[in-house]
Amino acid sequence: MAEPANFLSDVRFQFQDFFGALSLTKRITILAALGIILIGMVSMIFVANRTSWAPLYSNVEPSDAADIVEILQENQIPYMLAPGGRTIMVEPHRIDQARLTLAKETFADLTTLIVEISRASSPSCATRNFTFC
Repeated sequence: MAEPANFLSDVRFQFQDFFGALSLTKRITILAALGIILIGMVSMIFVANRTSWAPLYSNVEPSDAADIVEILQENQIPYMLAPGGRTIMVEPHRIDQARLTLAKETFADLTTLIVEISRASSPSCATRNFTFC
């Protein structure tokens, strides 16, 4: 069996003989095709590895969008606003987490509002365990 160094040397000489025998036009064509293939492969790798986004909420009022973005930032959930700011997008695998986080925040605000309304209407009725008269 041939030694690896001799084998690589033989392959290199064969390539030089083959490539040297080609006309200038054929050499340029082969190098251009290899360049295009290389650019295509790099582009495919770049596109495959970029972050994809899925809509969390769309047609949102700007004031509501600001509140949602604030909650997402507090919980360190990456987001992206679509042009116009009316669509909020997150990574597809984080949609459920984002919706549950927003629901939790909304529920806490709603619970506080209910307690405040009930205390204002009848201060003696509201108790600590949210049972009302």
